[in-house]
Amino acid sequence: NNWNIDNISIYSTDGTSGPNPCVIGYNFYLNGVLSAFTPDTNYVIPPNQVVYGQNYQACVRAVYGSGYSNQICVNFTSKFLYPARDLTAQGIECNAYLTWKKPVTLADAPQILSMTPREVDPNSTTDVAPYDVVLSTPVNSDNTDALWDVLFGWNCTPASGPGAGQAGIETAGDFIYTSVWGGVNAGPPWFSKYNKTTGVLVEAFDIPGVTAVRDMAYDGQYFYGGAAATTIYKMDFTTKTLVGTITAPSAVRHIAYDPANSGFWIGDWSTMSLINATTGALIAAGPAQANAYGSAYDNDPTGGPFLWVHAQTGTPADRVEKWKITGTTLTNTGINYNLGTVPGFPSGGIAGGLCSGDVGTKFALMALVQGTPNFVCALELRAGGGGGGGSTPAGLVGYNIYRDAAFIWYKPHP
Repeated sequence: NNWNIDNISIYSTDGTSGPNPCVIGYNFYLNGVLSAFTPDTNYVIPPNQVVYGQNYQACVRAVYGSGYSNQICVNFTSKFLYPARDLTAQGIECNAYLTWKKPVTLADAPQILSMTPREVDPNSTTDVAPYDVVLSTPVNSDNTDALWDVLFGWNCTPASGPGAGQAGIETAGDFIYTSVWGGVNAGPPWFSKYNKTTGVLVEAFDIPGVTAVRDMAYDGQYFYGGAAATTIYKMDFTTKTLVGTITAPSAVRHIAYDPANSGFWIGDWSTMSLINATTGALIAAGPAQANAYGSAYDNDPTGGPFLWVHAQTGTPADRVEKWKITGTTLTNTGINYNLGTVPGFPSGGIAGGLCSGDVGTKFALMALVQGTPNFVCALELRAGGGGGGGSTPAGLVGYNIYRDAAFIWYKPHP
């Protein structure tokens, strides 16, 4: 058969008819490192994890409710070449101006070097990931002067005691809402409402039937969140009521609403899935994550949309990571930022929830940092467009340009 080597399909060979109800899904390993978990029997290796002409070993292990199967492995040589990115076209009179970004290479994306169990204090005031993850240091492939400008930063109220364990965050209009995860500083109150830019507490409140929500999402009418279990709560923050629930195929710690797919990107520390926003049905399995806590949707008109993930990774354990959404597929862009450099970052702070939205005339990420006190900050994403940068793939000599599928021009690189 003709097949792309970076698109590996796994099929059952045990002769059983129908699915085994004890099988939860499959762990996929690339060169001995866990790359993804998928409930399906196929997986596409992200382009930034393979290099043209290099040899790899791909392995799959079935995940049961009671443990793991033995691995099956296959060796292959990658025949994938990194594509150009984010093509845009602008028509001016009789001309069409095309711009694009050069390919993102393996060196532009962080690679998981190791994962070791982390000792978690049961009396901790923060919700801590169960693993320490060491990543390689990537090159940021897109930079502008405006990117990562700090638009505001303020401490949550109260600093300690009941209701202080705030972790989730979402924005609507001129306000930011936070949720309490539990732990030592559990609610009530379980939710708080703040003035977006000043951090002045407007009110603290509860939603009957809802506690311990981590990250949150907003679809323009209702708020959503999970308590690290398979139930997604659909909430009305105006009437302070639980509107309904959605059953997800996996635990929900991080969640972001994707209007283009009418769904949510959800998952726990190491998982990512796209599910239907109404039924909770699985739309697509995403790539493995490293200590993900929050996520936010970014409908960037230049090359977007994107999904940003707030992860307890790095030193300190708090950074945002940018993923490209192509249809229902996520690809790591290699762009990330550690929040430890933000003025006011609390000592020992770790990643919490994440949301996105307008702050004045800017579009920004708004992150909640778990600490004592908890800290909210806004990081500018856009103020006039992106840029080039990143590593140039070895052997890249230029680009062919086509109009209506017909070749019309060759453009040397750069």
